[in-house]
Amino acid sequence: MSSVNAPFGLKPSYHPSGEIRPITGSIATGYTSNIFLYSPVAYNNGVIELAAAGSRAIGTFLGVQWTDTRGRRQFSNYWPASTSGTEIVCWLTSDQATVYQIQSTAAINEDDIGEQADWSTNNTSSGNTTTGLSSVTIGTPAASGNAGLRIIGLTANPDNAWGDTYTVVNVQISEHQNTADVAAY
Repeated sequence: MSSVNAPFGLKPSYHPSGEIRPITGSIATGYTSNIFLYSPVAYNNGVIELAAAGSRAIGTFLGVQWTDTRGRRQFSNYWPASTSGTEIVCWLTSDQATVYQIQSTAAINEDDIGEQADWSTNNTSSGNTTTGLSSVTIGTPAASGNAGLRIIGLTANPDNAWGDTYTVVNVQISEHQNTADVAAY
């Protein structure tokens, strides 16, 4: 509901082709931050890491598997900070046309379509280690300039309307690692 603060991160919703196609990447063994399900992520020196608010992103994190130090294969919807392992494979979105859902920290109105805003703090504490879900949200849109996410519409959910306290909106990554910035319109 848009009147309840219940963030869930940057959740892939749909792709114009009709199919969201995750890709695989890797995480450095011992990476010191939790990476939660639906956290914005970026490539850094060939491996996946959290994308800080205000920085460029490749997409969103969708889960991971690795072989732990006892030789057992582990699967998780989030990467536990400082985990050691081998054969680390994570899944993520990477197509800049992917549309995501995200909850706002304040009311977003219909006239904000086309505007841009950054996601909230995205660090090792930006999620829930029980559910594995990210707690990243979208901030207040700026009237001009570039930011990490572009608002493209309202998410069609029950009890979600323009101007609600915690509006859930559809967005695309506007500062994508694979493309040049696209200014707000």
